[in-house]
Amino acid sequence: MTALIINETLFCDTETDEEVLSLYFSRFQRLIQSWSAQKTADADTDWRLINVVYVSEDKAAWVEAIKLALTQSPAHPNIQHHLQTYRHPDKGYDFGPGAHIDQIKNPNKTSKFRDTLTRQATPHIRNHKWFQTAAFVARTYIDDDDLVAPHHFDNIAAQSAQGLAQHRESVYAFSFADAFICYSRENGVELNAVKFKTPPVGTKVIAFRDKDKFDSISPLSIHDRVDELAHAQFAERGIYLTLVENGNPSWCYMRRGNNLSQQDKSNFLSSVHSMATLPTEDDVLPYLSDLPSINYESHEFLPATTLVGRCRISANSIYASSNFEALRKDGDQVSYYLYRNGVKCAEIPYSAEGTPLPFPDIALDAGKYRLKVFIKRNGEVIDTATSNALTI
Repeated sequence: MTALIINETLFCDTETDEEVLSLYFSRFQRLIQSWSAQKTADADTDWRLINVVYVSEDKAAWVEAIKLALTQSPAHPNIQHHLQTYRHPDKGYDFGPGAHIDQIKNPNKTSKFRDTLTRQATPHIRNHKWFQTAAFVARTYIDDDDLVAPHHFDNIAAQSAQGLAQHRESVYAFSFADAFICYSRENGVELNAVKFKTPPVGTKVIAFRDKDKFDSISPLSIHDRVDELAHAQFAERGIYLTLVENGNPSWCYMRRGNNLSQQDKSNFLSSVHSMATLPTEDDVLPYLSDLPSINYESHEFLPATTLVGRCRISANSIYASSNFEALRKDGDQVSYYLYRNGVKCAEIPYSAEGTPLPFPDIALDAGKYRLKVFIKRNGEVIDTATSNALTI
């Protein structure tokens, strides 16, 4: 059986600073090297990879540089690259005040725009000979500054085939709990093997039994928090969603002091195993390539749904929301506190209302906002949760 894997990578979306682009290009070159270093195991599921790299038309010089880098990378018989250019909207991307930095810098990864990019590459994929002969299609996504170990696409092909064989649904979605995290600092590089509680982008895969449906949903649609509630929501769409543990990490999450999102990911991990301290980032891929082959049996698991709080900005108001409705029992009530720079600045009193609620009369002053959620049952607080930060 042969799987067709489609990886998508977006290069520096809206970035225009030439110094930053040059830095990210050097990181992207390491990712290209890790693609070329992929190995194919003697397994039941073979794979082919169409690697789609998106670059905006305004980066003309970088389009040519990436084209050259892909062309000059060592040829791999199972991998073909496709460079897809795109144009930014004339009026830009308007996410409103308080938008997350990832929305500003990478709008084409968001649900509003990412499918448009995929549709531009779809004709090339559908007309490719590998698409015609594949038993199924699996989609994944790798950021332009991360790395993958040499068994990464073996992992994806094997787990996708197993999941489609075990479940009746025509679409099988999963996130690998196992991964590497690499902290790059001035005094060296710390590499850890970890298990994620909330696996990030590079761990996410969607496999399609019906190949013609491959562009119907992006792996970026998979929730970071894969639990019983997320599983039920995907099931309503005919998709089987799960977490997978296989003891064989293959995606490497590169963390640097100036990354867009929070560098320290310890709150998102269930376990950490320190592996090595390396001199530079150039030493990471050779180290991963020398790791012994591991053939643990994978298994699926679904954590119970836990309380999650979120705050967002809409129409110049801050709104509080949570998954209270999924957890509530008769008589339960929920309350929300809003903190600005660690100081409580607003409150929504206890009620049975679980839909997004605005904090009244809150000025959108600059600062870092967090939401704290409380659930009360029979007069006692039984659960609390604190949201990620919203920076204005």
